Amino acid sequence: MRNKKTIWAAVVVGLFLLYTLVGFLLVPWIVKGQMLKRLPEYLDREVAVEKVRFNPYTLVLQIEGFSVTGKDGEPLIGAGHFLVNVQASSVFKGGLMLKELELDQPFIRIVRDDSGELAVTDLLQKYGSPAETEPEVPEEEKEMFLVRVYNLSVRDGRLSFLDNSTEIPYSKEVENIRFDLANLSTAAEESGSFEFGAQSEGTESFFWSGTLGLNPVVLSGELGVNSLDIAKFRPYIHNIFRARIQSGYLSTQAEYAVHLQQEGLEVKISNGSADIRDYQVVNLDSDEPLFGFEHLMVDQVSAELSTRAVVVETVNLNNASIFIHRYPEGEFNFIKAYDPMRKSGNESDAEPQPEPELKSELM
Repeated sequence: MRNKKTIWAAVVVGLFLLYTLVGFLLVPWIVKGQMLKRLPEYLDREVAVEKVRFNPYTLVLQIEGFSVTGKDGEPLIGAGHFLVNVQASSVFKGGLMLKELELDQPFIRIVRDDSGELAVTDLLQKYGSPAETEPEVPEEEKEMFLVRVYNLSVRDGRLSFLDNSTEIPYSKEVENIRFDLANLSTAAEESGSFEFGAQSEGTESFFWSGTLGLNPVVLSGELGVNSLDIAKFRPYIHNIFRARIQSGYLSTQAEYAVHLQQEGLEVKISNGSADIRDYQVVNLDSDEPLFGFEHLMVDQVSAELSTRAVVVETVNLNNASIFIHRYPEGEFNFIKAYDPMRKSGNESDAEPQPEPELKSELM
C-alpha cells in the first residue's frame, strides 16, 4: 500500500515538474519561435521579438520588444511590453475570460508616399479583401461566443503620420496615448466603459470616453479636441489655393450614440460645439491678408444619420475681416489665389505681381 502511495506521489510530483518546465521554458520558446517564423511570412517584413515569458500558474503571457520593420527600413509598428492574463475559470465557464490586457509603449508609423499609397497597401490588398462567399441564412439567432475583458490598458502610446503626397509634406506626432477599458463582454445586453486620451504638439489634446456593448453593438459617450493648430494642415490646401493658414486654433466636442441594428447603422450627435480662435489666411505669394476672424463659435449642434438632418442652433462670429484687391488686369486677389495648376517650384519663373489699384477691407 505504501509503495502505491509512493508511486502516485512520484507521478504527481513528476507531472508537476513537467508542467512547470513546459510552462516556464518550452511555451516561451515555442511562442517566440512561431512569431519569428510566421509573422515575417504573413507580413513580408522583418519582425523582432526580444523576450517572451509565460507563467503556467497564473496564466500570464508577456512579450517584450516586439516590432515590425517597414520596407523602408524604419519601424512600422510595435510595443515595448505586452501582457495578457487569462483567467483560469475560463475552462469551466465555456468562454474566454481575460483578467488583464496591458500594452506599454506601443507605436504606429503611418506613411503615404508621393503617389498617395500607404506603406501597408500591399497588406491591405492581400488581407483586406476577403473572398466572396454566399451569405448564410441562419435558421435561428446564433449565440455569440463568450469573451470577457475585465481590464485593458494602453500606456505611453505614440502615433507618427507622414504624408508625402502633398506638395509640402505633412507630418504629425501624437504622443502620450492612453486607453482604459473595463468589463467589455460579448454577453447580451452588457456593456463596458472606456476612456481615451492623447496629446500632440503644443497644447493640443484629444479625448474620447463612453460605454461600449458588443451584443448588440451600442456605443455612446463624448469626444473632442482641444486647441488643435489648424495652421499645421496648410499642405492640404496648398495645391488648390494659393493661400496659407497663418494661424487658427480649433476646440470641439460632442456627445454621440451609435447603434448597429438589423435595419442598419444609426448614428446620433448631440450637444456639439466648435470654437475657432485667431483664424487668419494670407496670400501664399505676397503674405497679404485674405480673410480672418478673432472668434467663431458654433454651438448646440445635433445630427441624425437616419433622417440626414443637421441642426445648428447658435453661430457667433466676432471681428471678421475680408480683404479684397482688384489688380489692373481686372482680376481679384481671391481669384488669383485660386490657381491649382501653379506650383511652388515655378514661382521663380512667375512675373511679378502689379501693385493693386483697388483695395477694400470689409469688417
